[in-house]
Amino acid sequence: MPRVLKQILYGLLYLSILAIVAWLFWISRPADVLTCTDGLQNQNETGVDCGGPCEDCELRDLRLVIGGVDMVGVGGKTSFVVKVENSSRNFGVSKAPYQFDITTNEGNSLGKIEGQLNIGVREEKYIAAVGFDAPLEEVGEVTFSIGDFEFVPEAELTDYDVEIKNIVTTFPEQTIQTRGTITNDSGFVMSEVVLTALFYSEDGKLANIGSANISNLQAFETRDFLISVPRNDTFTDPDLTEVFWRII
Repeated sequence: MPRVLKQILYGLLYLSILAIVAWLFWISRPADVLTCTDGLQNQNETGVDCGGPCEDCELRDLRLVIGGVDMVGVGGKTSFVVKVENSSRNFGVSKAPYQFDITTNEGNSLGKIEGQLNIGVREEKYIAAVGFDAPLEEVGEVTFSIGDFEFVPEAELTDYDVEIKNIVTTFPEQTIQTRGTITNDSGFVMSEVVLTALFYSEDGKLANIGSANISNLQAFETRDFLISVPRNDTFTDPDLTEVFWRII
């Protein structure tokens, strides 16, 4: 066999061996691990590192909207209320810890009030702290904060169906009293319901805050309620009363 032909055959054999070795190395290497933090839209994600097997894309920027804290002073005590809104159509919150921090004008702590927040999809809830034992003049600032929590898919939340009606506000003696009925149209017991009454002045400002608790409201039960607070001069029109509910 001519020498040149031998060189060609040996060269081809050598290249074939290299190709086989490279192929064996390629198929034996560990596959790239797909993650939800690789900055790539892969593994059937609907967005970069979200959707599909990763966290829902809505959760990346989802926040509860917390309003400012309103304060009213009546009878030497102070009451607070804040509105919390959930704009999501798919997620809610269950048992998120919250806290009011109350300080003087000098920044000294007067105390704190803690609780838990439950809020469903597309809901807004009013959280009130009624009758804090300090006059309004001594309260410098009240801040409201929500601790660590995770949004819960709507399918894992209890869908409450509640109706409040027949609201009547009167002024017996030195009090403001709001009566009405609450109906649990849900198919299960509501163990603890907080009712919050907001009383407004004729110019639309918050004049007073009241609350009451309803325990063990049975499925499809209607129950009367009464909310009573000390009277003040800024609330004069009984029609300017609103009552809200939330689960604790």
